[in-house]
Amino acid sequence: MNTQEEFDDFKKDAPKLNSMDKKNPFVVPERYFETLSSRIQDQITSENKRPQWITFLKSLLLPKVAIPAIACCLLLGVGLKFLKKPEVTNTNSKGTLTFDELSETDFVNYIDEEQIIIEIEQQKSVTTNNSEIEDYLIENNIDESELIKALN
Repeated sequence: MNTQEEFDDFKKDAPKLNSMDKKNPFVVPERYFETLSSRIQDQITSENKRPQWITFLKSLLLPKVAIPAIACCLLLGVGLKFLKKPEVTNTNSKGTLTFDELSETDFVNYIDEEQIIIEIEQQKSVTTNNSEIEDYLIENNIDESELIKALN
């Protein structure tokens, strides 16, 4: 396409735009470029006179900084409130926890699976029969009431 064909297409596609005056609506003020450098220098020196903390506070109050900062603070506050672990209180005099004070999940987390496996294997390897137990009880003069007390 050549430029004349493009211009004709433009006339057909946008008749209102084509009917408008073809002059530049923007005007540069008189002596604008002559005074531009002095106005920039004056603005730089006036900003240097202003304390730095004022400039910093003004930058914090801009919406593009203030809104994300407020959102982060709110999320941090909510997160700290709801993700805080409950405190475990010690009630015994030694300052240590007993198994009665642990919740079920704490108890499960406390148990070491490898230790359980070792204990089971040891119990399998130790085989005792009833006659050995009876002999031990007779030799040590242990009666039935002592056994019941020990087991309870």
